[in-house]
Amino acid sequence: MLDAAVELFGERGYAATGIGAICERAGLAKTALYHHFGNKEGLLAEVVERVEGEWIEELQKRVYLAQDVEQRIDLLIEGWAQIAQKSPHLWRLPIVAGLEQADHSPRIRQALAQVWARAERALAEGIEDSIGRKLPELELVAHTVISLLQAAMLKQIAQPDPARLARELAELALTLKLLVWVRLPYDVQRLIHELGPPVVPHTA
Repeated sequence: MLDAAVELFGERGYAATGIGAICERAGLAKTALYHHFGNKEGLLAEVVERVEGEWIEELQKRVYLAQDVEQRIDLLIEGWAQIAQKSPHLWRLPIVAGLEQADHSPRIRQALAQVWARAERALAEGIEDSIGRKLPELELVAHTVISLLQAAMLKQIAQPDPARLARELAELALTLKLLVWVRLPYDVQRLIHELGPPVVPHTA
């Protein structure tokens, strides 16, 4: 049922997806939904927590073996791009939940807050792990980057354009590298030569 809800909420949105459609795609009776999730809102909360938690874990695994910050950032951005290409409904889900339900559903607000907090924490911890030290205001860096990603997600939903999205994600990678770079002590900047002064990509 969660798989069916992921697909339908991502394809149609929350309001346009009926319980009957979800149960029909899942091949289960409506009573199963009420028994396990209480109601449609409860199902959406579970979907948000499960799906977004899964892609956060997938991105963590993707960057785990990379040692330096720049490589981890590049792998992270590549992972986000692959999600956008192969599983766009995973991008749409938090936006759909936020736009349609967060204003009047404390449960959905809580689920979204937990997901984004987890994403920000994972990003900050990944950077600290690769550098081997804490950096000032790294939580703010993570919050800023995740907010920029959300904006790119929302724009892609409203106006799909893969080429534009690729440019935006490349710019996001550069932004994250710069935000990390300026917070490094000078001696560390010299030692971590892989980061180096970031090169601004040429755009036509």
